[in-house]
Amino acid sequence: MRSGPGATLIGADRFSVLGRAALAQGLIDAALSIVIERRRPAAKQWDGWIARQRRTIDRILAAAAPSRQFDLAGVTLACGLAYLDFRLPDIAWRAARPDLAGWLDDVACRPSMQASAP
Repeated sequence: MRSGPGATLIGADRFSVLGRAALAQGLIDAALSIVIERRRPAAKQWDGWIARQRRTIDRILAAAAPSRQFDLAGVTLACGLAYLDFRLPDIAWRAARPDLAGWLDDVACRPSMQASAP
């Protein structure tokens, strides 16, 4: 997959990139599950489901690593972290993972990230 002249989203280390992208997609999926659950009427929200998704987010954040190249895994992780900031500011992931927070702040300056910011 090409993202521009000479750049690829999935490089030679295909399985590593796809594995890290899948992990980051899990972050997005768990965050979205919390957002959707919180939109239900308060009496119908399932706190156990929200807690389960929160534990998933915590495990993924513990395992995630900033990407040296802005490949498919990096794009997916950046989108997931930005989504946490945007929709779930009560999750204090930045304090727990300052390395990821700094990385996100750096990649958020990229034109592609700026163009797709909410």
